[in-house]
This record gives sequence, C-alpha cells and structure tokens, in this order.
Amino acid sequence: MQIVEALKKFNRKERYWVIRNALGPGSDQLGEKFRRDLQQTIGLEIPGDAWWSIDYHIDWLVGALALFVDDAVVSKPQDNSKNLVKGNQEDIDLVVAFGNTLILIEAKGDTSWSNVQLNSKLPRLEAILGADFQGLYQQKNLSVYFVLMSPKRSMRLLRPDGLSWPNWMTAKDGTPLWMPMQLADSNESPSFFKVTRCQKSGAVSELGNSWKVI
Repeated sequence: MQIVEALKKFNRKERYWVIRNALGPGSDQLGEKFRRDLQQTIGLEIPGDAWWSIDYHIDWLVGALALFVDDAVVSKPQDNSKNLVKGNQEDIDLVVAFGNTLILIEAKGDTSWSNVQLNSKLPRLEAILGADFQGLYQQKNLSVYFVLMSPKRSMRLLRPDGLSWPNWMTAKDGTPLWMPMQLADSNESPSFFKVTRCQKSGAVSELGNSWKVI
C-alpha cells in the first residue's frame, strides 16, 4: 500500500472535510506559492497533486505507517509497549504526502517557536520515526520530513538533552527545517486583537471578573 492511500484510510477529521466541502473542486490541491516555499525548505519538488490533510492525529499516523509497511496489520493486535498509541487527540497541523514522501508540518501563528514547545512533541515523533522503525521505512523507500512553520524564524533552538536534532527534521546546517507563514493577504499588514481576562481596573488577570480586547 502506498503512503497516501494508507493516510487516507484514517483521514476522518471533520475540519478537513468542512474545508473541502466549503471550497469545492480544486480544494484538494495545495497552492502554488505554498508548494514553492515547501520545496525551497526541504529541497524536493512538491507535485501539484500532492495529497494533504490537517489536524491529523498522531495515533492515526502510527496506524497509517503500520498499514504502509504491511497492509495485513488490519484487525491484528499490535504491541504498544512503547506507548506509541496514546488514545488522545494530539495531532500534526498539516500532513503532505506524495509517492514515497511524507511531510509533517507544525505551525505556530502568533510567534516563533521555543525550545519548550518544540520538545513537547518531539519525543513521541522520535519514538515513531526513530531507529526501531527506520529499517522498515527504508525498505519501503519512505522519506520523512518534519517542518516548522511560523511568521518568524526561531533562532538558537536547542534540545535539552544536548543531542542533535534528528535527520528527518534538519536542514544541511543542522538547524530545524522551517518555512514562513503569511498571516495576511500580500497587500495587508497583519494586525490582530485578542481577548484576555482582567480586573475591573484593566489589569490582566486570570482571576479577574472582567475581560477586554487588546
């Protein structure tokens, strides 16, 4: 089974199908500029018919990869001693796949990435994509990329354990793969409000009985 076919088998997120229904024909294709930006980031041409999905549960990713390796896995109990399947809704913001290529994209829209945010999900992905499974994926010629996306590039991202980032998420210089996110139309300057809880005096406070727009 090809990786795209395996991923599709689990792709039942309502938000994805709402978007596809709302945008109609052609919404199955990624935008040309996005494909150019992604191509520049990973150094690989992204075809116009590349498959995509959003909010793809990591549990689904575990299942899809297992299905990709061996489609006889269906209905057969699998060892979960490494706690790969957690039964929660932790997900990948955007998944792009074509041929034998799988791209996982994590987006952050309000600021750049921090070490804490990046390292919160990394251990689980390393368990799924790490040494124990690399041989299986290599036999199937699967290439995996993990890309960060944000308005500004984060500098000096470091792992708390002092180790290097895994090769499936790093550029040639050893830094995490990153691509830009545009938060407004090309002729607009992004300017957003937010709602926060506060005291009657206006002082921001989680315990306040008031709220304000800032």
